[in-house]
Amino acid sequence: MGLLTYSYAKPLLLAMIGLFLVFAFVNILLWEGLDTFNSNSYSVASFFIIAYCLLYYYQKLTNPATMSIFESRDFYYVTGLLVYFTSCFFIFVSYRKLTQENVSNLGLLWMIHNVVFLLMCIFFLIGFLCKPSPQKYNLL
Repeated sequence: MGLLTYSYAKPLLLAMIGLFLVFAFVNILLWEGLDTFNSNSYSVASFFIIAYCLLYYYQKLTNPATMSIFESRDFYYVTGLLVYFTSCFFIFVSYRKLTQENVSNLGLLWMIHNVVFLLMCIFFLIGFLCKPSPQKYNLL
């Protein structure tokens, strides 16, 4: 059973994508422009990805499979994405404020980002090492 088999999931995903595109466009035109790091757009995108990851966990909890979740590639991929985007959400939200006050904060932010990115890559590696699941997921 795929994520988007719920009656509300596909319209919700399409609405989230549409809202994000409108927000990103308005953000570029009115607030952050193209010449700076678009922390607002990254924050909203992270929020939507976190929501989609949580939808995946909800689906796994309400429809347990015969296979252990720890043997599923998808579980590790989604966990990696959730860890990365949840951790980086706070970096993205506070990026402009922190770097405007003190440029030396930029190095610390990148170190934190790199550690979190490494964790995501480790989860992806674990997922690659798992046996492929017999289920196929339809994203749309």
